[in-house]
Amino acid sequence: MSSDKSDLQKMVDVIQKMVDVIGPVNQWSKITYFYSGMLSRKNIKLYYLPVEIKYLINLTRCMFKCQEFISLPGEIRNWTQLEVIVLCGNKLNYIPSEIKYWTKLIHIDLNQNNLTILPFEIGSWTKLEEFNCCHNPICKLPLSVGNWINLIRINLAGNELTQLPSTVGNWIHLEYIDLSDNRLTELPSSVGNWTKLEEIRVRDNYLIKLPSSVGNWINLLGINLQDNELIELPSSVGNWSKVDFINLGYNELSSLPAEIGQWTELHRALLYGNKLQYLPSSIGNWTQIYEINLCDCNLTSLPSTIGNWQSVEFIQLHDNQLTKLPLNIIKLTNLEEISYYKTVEYDDGLRIVKLMGYCFLARLKYLINKYSSQRRVKNIQPILKYPDLICELIVDYE
Repeated sequence: MSSDKSDLQKMVDVIQKMVDVIGPVNQWSKITYFYSGMLSRKNIKLYYLPVEIKYLINLTRCMFKCQEFISLPGEIRNWTQLEVIVLCGNKLNYIPSEIKYWTKLIHIDLNQNNLTILPFEIGSWTKLEEFNCCHNPICKLPLSVGNWINLIRINLAGNELTQLPSTVGNWIHLEYIDLSDNRLTELPSSVGNWTKLEEIRVRDNYLIKLPSSVGNWINLLGINLQDNELIELPSSVGNWSKVDFINLGYNELSSLPAEIGQWTELHRALLYGNKLQYLPSSIGNWTQIYEINLCDCNLTSLPSTIGNWQSVEFIQLHDNQLTKLPLNIIKLTNLEEISYYKTVEYDDGLRIVKLMGYCFLARLKYLINKYSSQRRVKNIQPILKYPDLICELIVDYE
């Protein structure tokens, strides 16, 4: 009996807290918005929503951020005018089917909850433009997400997705998607329908290859595929003629298609940690490149066409198999820094820099002093390849 009274008292307390913030229940039908700041200003935190929320029939926007909700009551079916709702930072472990009545919904934020599944009824959100459900343990999306034909932005990072349904191809207005930190091994070919896509993030997954249909992403500006298992890129990626940034670091790429030379607007390219032995000469077309990272690959040479990188300021080439740089590097008049070195480790643990190049001549004296102090170094000879741009330290060992 005391337990029943306790539960009843909790319900009364919750209602009273909401009354303190938004007024008497008989006035709730006039309310069009509610945000958690109204609660935090009075140091109020809700653990659930009372059934009286059924009177919020004209609610269009609400924010219940960082409360303690585990579930939502069925009375949310009355929120038929809802357009925006933020439920991030709660403890929701499921979404009730009554959300199917939110047919005017445009934006919903469910990030940082405990959701493992999403109900089929979310397909009723046909006007949805933004969906944030990152950092939940969701492993599968219902086929009904294909009904989100007006979707523009979606964040599903930090879930446990192993695949995407083919119906995601219906997101023909999609401009941004984050699928980072999931368990995806492939993307469905229907993603080729995302012809308005501008940015995609799929880092920290298990992708082995990309479907050739990604060549339809003709408006792509940025893509992050770091920490996957890609062994090749389809030649259709050459259609990404507007791409400005690309991260392919820490994959299994042994070569790149010549078509990447069509990325003429590229400013930053991160290709470190692959198995590239060579680069196609077509990269000489990257005349807008500002920064490129090619460290920790297996590069044995660079194409002479890099001399066309008139805008490049930073080049990272360390930990490759390079023994020399192409002479055309002297044409890179905007170059500020280039890392070009190889380290060797002896049995006693002493690490010595074997080859090193920098554009900062101010560091030259520091480098000479640093490596001449190593007992295994017999002589260091700085050689200026050309004024004010690059120097090479020739290191002789005992």
